[in-house]
Amino acid sequence: KRCGTKISITLWDERYTSKEAATRIKAEAIARKSRIPSASDLEAELDADAACIILEDYYKELGEDGEVIVLEDEAVERECAEI
Repeated sequence: KRCGTKISITLWDERYTSKEAATRIKAEAIARKSRIPSASDLEAELDADAACIILEDYYKELGEDGEVIVLEDEAVERECAEI
């Protein structure tokens, strides 16, 4: 069992990723010469595509623009001490 008290987290700006995802989905539909999806059709795909964009941006920048923070959780520390 792995246990630790410090968790490193990289914060990443995700603003506009949903808008970019919607643009990509619509452009893909145009390229395939299929119907452009309505807003209600986009709901299912939008979050997944936006998450992919966030990861693409992160990997492209190798995390350089991310803010790394360390969370120290006293509850986890107590639990680890009991093990």
